[in-house]
Amino acid sequence: MINLDNLWRDIVLNNAEKSYVTFFDFIYPRLFRFSLQFVKIPSHAEDIVSDVIYNLLMIEKTVKKLVTSRLTFTNLSKTAA
Repeated sequence: MINLDNLWRDIVLNNAEKSYVTFFDFIYPRLFRFSLQFVKIPSHAEDIVSDVIYNLLMIEKTVKKLVTSRLTFTNLSKTAA
């Protein structure tokens, strides 16, 4: 059974290509079928799914950067005190 949480964590934190491929292969067909119910045109559904996956990656990478910078700032603050 695929654990999406572990895959996603591995993708975001470790840039793990193998986890990304597994995640993509698992999620893409499901999102494609879901979006096709609404747009009815396969090429539009493909575009939507690609955009969703891309935006998920960008959001997670941004959160990682914010958390990392916050931790660094917190560590600096404790050191200075």
